Amino acid sequence: MVKRLFVSIDLPPSIEKALVDLDPRIRGVRWVAGGQMHLTLGFFPDVTRDVELALREKLSAIEFRSFFLPIEGIGTF
Repeated sequence: MVKRLFVSIDLPPSIEKALVDLDPRIRGVRWVAGGQMHLTLGFFPDVTRDVELALREKLSAIEFRSFFLPIEGIGTF
């Protein structure tokens, strides 16, 4: 069986709140609950179980600290 997977990072609470407070009628946006918001770093459309396990192993080894990422606008894809 293949899966669709994505790699993401959680948003800081202040950014999440700012997004939740935006106009819910913005065209092309499919809103999710505040606790489900994230920044997608990568999308993998057809992943087999062995590739999923390898991805999880590699990604679990990554460590990072907080970093600055300016938000200059919003868009959809």
